[in-house]
Amino acid sequence: MGQILTTPSDLPQYTQSLTLGGTQYRLQLTWRERLRGWYADLWTTDGTAVWLGQRLSSDWALGAGLVAENAAEGLLLVRGPADYSRADLGASLKLVFYPTDELPAATVVDAGVSVSA
Repeated sequence: MGQILTTPSDLPQYTQSLTLGGTQYRLQLTWRERLRGWYADLWTTDGTAVWLGQRLSSDWALGAGLVAENAAEGLLLVRGPADYSRADLGASLKLVFYPTDELPAATVVDAGVSVSA
């Protein structure tokens, strides 16, 4: 099912504490008008950066492709329209955390990877 994060859009920047996969983090979301997008920074509670400056892009996991020892066990996925406005955050643009145990297992098949449910 996933955990939908509460993300108000009434401020151009805000920081919240949250728990992802049983670990506490600090998430900062910033609206960048010139780039017309929301950007996310994630830190551990001791201030160690997990990832910084990740643009919220529809159907893309924040931190995807980055190796971070202190990242949550799971995916923080952006759901919503590709072309969004500041006001869409929390309405049609949502952040959803999927713990590792809720993700389908990948299995190797010949020359590619298939996903089994």
